[in-house]
Amino acid sequence: MIPECWANETENYITNPVLMDFCTKNKIKAQYTRMDLLKAINEYAKENSENKSKVEEWLEIVLKQGMKNILFRKIEFDVEPNNKIVQQTFKNCRNRKLYSNITEGNNLNIQSISYNNRKIEFVFTILLYEVKKEVKSRIIYPIFVDIDLDKKLILGRAKSKTNIFKISSTDENEIGYNTSTDNLIIETIELIEESLGAKKIDKEEYIESVKKSIYNILEKYTFTPEIIENKIKSMDAYINSFINNTLDMLEINDLINFEKAKEDIKIFIEKYISINTANKDIFINDREAYPYKLIATDSEMTKVEETTTSYEPLQCKEKFFDNKKSIKYEGTCDGIFLMCARKQKGNFSSNTYRAKISTKRKFCSVRFEAYVMEEDINNVLSNIINS
Repeated sequence: MIPECWANETENYITNPVLMDFCTKNKIKAQYTRMDLLKAINEYAKENSENKSKVEEWLEIVLKQGMKNILFRKIEFDVEPNNKIVQQTFKNCRNRKLYSNITEGNNLNIQSISYNNRKIEFVFTILLYEVKKEVKSRIIYPIFVDIDLDKKLILGRAKSKTNIFKISSTDENEIGYNTSTDNLIIETIELIEESLGAKKIDKEEYIESVKKSIYNILEKYTFTPEIIENKIKSMDAYINSFINNTLDMLEINDLINFEKAKEDIKIFIEKYISINTANKDIFINDREAYPYKLIATDSEMTKVEETTTSYEPLQCKEKFFDNKKSIKYEGTCDGIFLMCARKQKGNFSSNTYRAKISTKRKFCSVRFEAYVMEEDINNVLSNIINS
């Protein structure tokens, strides 16, 4: 049976569209209510070993994707781990699927390891207590960690949760100390790094590279729409004349001042066209995502934080253009909030989802604020890694 702590609708581990999709693909007849869908899948798994394996594989996939926090950073080894080294290092791994529900004790339990195509995939679980409205519940908490040997990255992910506690080390019926999603991901990543003898890396240098990647994503998704670009180009002669006349009057007309002034005026014109345009879709269409919030710090440690209401594109707001030049000068960004288009539309109520990209505790942090498929997760991650 799928445990209640994953099956419960309020947990968002397995959403109705995902349940419906599995039933449709496997020709399982069920009413489209959550309880009926779950019951039908559990009954399907009991029919034979082949069906059970299908449900096990499916459950591992849907628990790994979805509404997740992901932390990742670079990883390097003196001796790169192969399959034999990994299996010898984690001898206590029983390689059981999550459907088997074998979590025990009050520590991290390694459920399974797979080594394919230069990628090592770990699945861990830990028993925790979760407190909701003063009600204490025992939950099984899955944590997934992947090592990409080619990209030299280690990535950990888990479902975002609050009010979660370790189990007491002396009494398994008692609550231990408070923990968090990110703490548990980091604990699992560091356990793997230490076990496999990963080298220490320059984390500060890595974080700076992440900030540059976030800035590149900002640039990618805030390009000037062609209709506005054409309007600015049509004013080129007027802009040049205005700048020359103004700088001549001030007796400071040289090439450097001219180019700086031209950049300022083009941003000025773009700003007023953008914030006054009636068709906001020009900042959404023809792009797979758009930012609705960003966080940046300039060289003078001035914090820039921009947001919009109702998740409108940043390009609709004055403040974005007021800070555009300084952010471009720095070439880095601390965080960006994106509204992304789904790769797979499926049965989801919305064709978009929100993703927050930032730096956190020497990691790149990505947080998905809706259930997303693995294809969408990989799309966001590859955007960061390849930017």
